[in-house]
Amino acid sequence: MSEINEHEQIWKSIKNSEKLFEIYRSFPTLHDAAIKSINVGFEKREFSLTVDYSDFINEPGDAVLTRITIL
Repeated sequence: MSEINEHEQIWKSIKNSEKLFEIYRSFPTLHDAAIKSINVGFEKREFSLTVDYSDFINEPGDAVLTRITIL
């Protein structure tokens, strides 16, 4: 499996990730994402990661900011 296909397969396995594809017309790599918070609840066995990601849709100047939380 190529790196691009593996990247897409990972996003496709995440619930509601198709919304990111609709916005960006591709699945974001998150290479420039800013980590806003990481929370680990050991007692309840919970984990959350929140990142802010901004990227261009078509051309410079039309950037979209997206906050993504993975639970």
